[in-house]
Amino acid sequence: MEQTQDQTQDQTHSAYTEKIISNIEMLSTIGKSYRKTIYKTNDLIKIYSDNMRIKNINMGEKYINDMIININNIFANVSRQSKYDLIEFVNSVILYSFKKISFKYTKKKIDPELPDYTMAEIKDLAK
Repeated sequence: MEQTQDQTQDQTHSAYTEKIISNIEMLSTIGKSYRKTIYKTNDLIKIYSDNMRIKNINMGEKYINDMIININNIFANVSRQSKYDLIEFVNSVILYSFKKISFKYTKKKIDPELPDYTMAEIKDLAK
């Protein structure tokens, strides 16, 4: 029996979602070790949030604090039923944070770029 393109995409999305959710659960409970330091979800959120704060310093403290609350809410509420965009955002934050940690220890010359999300997009994802 042949699968339609939509069924194949649903299965791919489902496998991707499962992988990301499993990653988040692992990071929340036992963390991931890098150079004898254990990093958990909150550590990765802090790395991302701190760098967003630096990038958007001219936006004002309240706006930035709201953004950090939104990021925390996104991570707290992500589930297997979450929209693809939300799962993709969470994955990009995790990947960015580990690239940033690696950058710190390896002394690479090029700092990793922040994922391309605006504060407004983060606010929309948190809804």
